[in-house]
Amino acid sequence: MRVLGTYFPNAREGDKEALIRSLRSVRALIADNPQGVALYTDGEVEDMIGTALEAWIDNDHITIEFEVDPSYKEELIKEGYQLSRIKEKIATKTHKCDKCGAVINSGDIYLCGKVFYRKDIKVCKKCDIHWWELSKSRYIQQTQGMMKDIQDFEHIDEIIDGLDELESFITADRKFLNSKIKRQVNNIERCIKELKEIDITNDNWRNEAFKVMEGNLW
Repeated sequence: MRVLGTYFPNAREGDKEALIRSLRSVRALIADNPQGVALYTDGEVEDMIGTALEAWIDNDHITIEFEVDPSYKEELIKEGYQLSRIKEKIATKTHKCDKCGAVINSGDIYLCGKVFYRKDIKVCKKCDIHWWELSKSRYIQQTQGMMKDIQDFEHIDEIIDGLDELESFITADRKFLNSKIKRQVNNIERCIKELKEIDITNDNWRNEAFKVMEGNLW
């Protein structure tokens, strides 16, 4: 079972750079030593019941997704955790994984991601569903997906072209841009400008590109 926890870093309101630094710290902890979900009794840790999977910025806080023991569901909800929209289910009929095409037979366990206004995502246990894939925002889907797959890009121009296409998509057929779209456009244009300044002869250019994207696209 997956649940979502909330972490409020010690950052001033509107301080995006501090929020991003906190996110990097949380993600480093997850990568190096996944942090368990703890239940507390009188201030003492009673039991470690889960593993951290992903973390992301959500307005003024960081959301962390955990895989936990389902037997603790009620206790976790009382502690303020929310149920994730990604759930394990048992197939009642045969169908195919939406990502790799593998057959999911009746009785098999699969992951189902609940998506607002779109068809649910259903994948086999070998694949996974990421939080941004459930977003109704094309901006979030594409920018976060590009960062996740940064190692798949052969050249930095592919990233820049993808961001150019995204900007064209979110501004298409709009006579006026609301504040949210304006912020997204500014983020994209600033990101592209900094990506063009990266030395692509450096073998580490993908890591540099990731930092630029992470610093600009939230």
